[in-house]
Amino acid sequence: MDIAQNIVINIILMLIIPLLITTALVILGRELVNKKISKRIGLFWYALVYLGIVLVLTKIGILTTIDYFPTYVFEQVNILRSVFNRIGLIWASVAFSMLMLIGTREMNRRQSGRDIIENRESKKTKLTSYKKVPLDYDKNMFFSGKNGAGKTAAIVHFIEEHMKNGEFTCVVDGKGDLGEFSLYDIVTKLAVKHNRPMYIINQSDSSNTSRYDPFYKKNATQIKDMLLNMSIWSEEFYKVQAGEYWQTMAEFMLFAGLPITFKNMTHLSDSEQLILVINTYMKDKTLKVEDKEQLELYKKVIERTGKSVLENISRFGTINQGIGKDLFKVKNTDKAFSLQQAFEENAVVLIVLNKLAYTEFARSLGLLVLDDIKSLIGTIGREGLQKKPFLCVYDELSVYFNDFMVDIINKSRSLGATNLLSTQTIADMDIHSENARRQIIGNMHGFYILKQADDKSAQVFADTIGTKKTVEITDQINVNILGGSTGVGTRKIVDEYKVNPNDLKELPLLEGYWIDTMSNAPIIRTKLPFIDVEGIPNYKITA
Repeated sequence: MDIAQNIVINIILMLIIPLLITTALVILGRELVNKKISKRIGLFWYALVYLGIVLVLTKIGILTTIDYFPTYVFEQVNILRSVFNRIGLIWASVAFSMLMLIGTREMNRRQSGRDIIENRESKKTKLTSYKKVPLDYDKNMFFSGKNGAGKTAAIVHFIEEHMKNGEFTCVVDGKGDLGEFSLYDIVTKLAVKHNRPMYIINQSDSSNTSRYDPFYKKNATQIKDMLLNMSIWSEEFYKVQAGEYWQTMAEFMLFAGLPITFKNMTHLSDSEQLILVINTYMKDKTLKVEDKEQLELYKKVIERTGKSVLENISRFGTINQGIGKDLFKVKNTDKAFSLQQAFEENAVVLIVLNKLAYTEFARSLGLLVLDDIKSLIGTIGREGLQKKPFLCVYDELSVYFNDFMVDIINKSRSLGATNLLSTQTIADMDIHSENARRQIIGNMHGFYILKQADDKSAQVFADTIGTKKTVEITDQINVNILGGSTGVGTRKIVDEYKVNPNDLKELPLLEGYWIDTMSNAPIIRTKLPFIDVEGIPNYKITA
C-alpha cells in the first residue's frame, strides 16, 4: 500500500468521518433544542458531552489506523497522527461552537415569541371589583356565556337592584329549572327578602303557580294576534284564513259578552259550534237590525275560513285540558292576574317555561307572554297606565325568540323599560332569524360577556364591542445562525379589538367583561358573585 493510499485512508478516517459525525450530532442537538431543552445550561452540558465524544472517536480512529500502516510509512504516519489529532480537536471545537450558536439562536427566537405573548397578555383588562359594575343600569343589556359560565349569578344582581327600587319586574326563564341557585330559586327568595308582591306562571310545578289571564282588556285584533303567534303555520294562506276566523270569533265574543278564556275559544274554534252559538244569539228579539246584519256577515266569514283553524283546536285543547287548566283563567270565577294588573301593582312576575317537558307548549306560552308584553307596552301612557321605570328579563332566548321581540325592544325603551336579554350563543337567535338577531344586538347598550364556547359568538361580540387605535411595533429577526434582532422594524397605527375574540373564549368561568357601548367608560373585567339568599324561603303562591 503506497503513501497516497494511506493518505486517502487517513483523510477518510480522520476528516470525512468526523465531519459526518459532527453534522449528524449537530442536527440531533438542534432537534433536542426544539423539543426538550428550554434552558441554556442544558444546551451547554449537551455540547460538552458531544465535545468529549468527538475527541474519543478521533483518538480511537487514529490508534486503530496505525495497525494498518506498513513499517516503511510509520514515520509519515506519526506526522499524520499529530496532524489529525489537531484536526480532531478542531472538529470538536467547531461542533461545540456550532451547537452553542444554534442553541443561542433558538433561545433568542423563543424569547422573541414569549415577548410577543407577554405583550398580548399585558394588554388584557385586569380583574377588578364587581362593585364597579353599574347594577342600576337603565338601558338595554345583553348577557351571553356558555352553560355554567355564570349568567344567572350576574342576572340576579340586576334583578335585585330593580326589586329594591320597587319597580315592576317581569322575568321570562326558558330553562325551567327549579333547583338551588336557579333563576326561579333566587328570584322567588329575593321577592320574599324585599317584601314584593309576586305572580308565577310555572310550567315546571303547577302546584306553585298563579292563574294567568293573557286576554284581559284585549280587543279582537290583539286576541287574534295572540292566537296566531301561538300556532305553527305551514303556509301563509292558512295563517291569513285563520286570522280572519279568529278576528271574527273574538269580535262576536266581545259583542255577546262571552268570557275570553281558552276553554271558550277552543270550543268556538270549531266553526259548527260558533255558528250554532251565533244562531242562538240571533233569536234574541231585542237585537237591532244592524246587529243581525253584522252577525250574518260573521257567519259568512266563519263558513268560508272555518277549516283553516281545525288543526289548532287540538293545540288549544292541550292548553285547556292539560297543565294549561292550572296556568290560565278557565272561567269568570277564577282568581287570575294580568300583566297590566301586575304592572299597576309594581309586582314581580316570573314565567318558568319547561321546554323538556312541554316542547311545543313552552314555546307557545313564551310567545303568548311576549305578545302580552307588547300589548302592555302599547297601553303605557294611555288608558290610565303611567309611564315609569320597569325591568323585563328574557333568559334562554332559544325557547321563544321571535321577530316581534325587535318591536318590543325598540318601542319599550322610550316608555321606561330596561330590557335584559340572555342566551348561550347567538345561534339561539340565528336559528330563527339572523336579521332579527342583528337588530336586537344593534339596540343593546350594555353587554356582559362571559366565557364563549362558540367561535362565531365570540367574533360577533368582539365586533360589536368595537376596536381602538393602537401603535403596532414590528421587529425584524435575523435568519442567520446568530439570530436576534436586526435593529430594523416598523411602527404603524392599527385598529385593535377592545376585547379580543380569543380572550372571550379563554375566560375562566364566572368571569366576564362589562362594556357600556354608549359611554367612554373603561371596560370592566370582573367576577359577579352569587347573591346570598341562604335561609330565605321561596315565595309561595296562595290560593
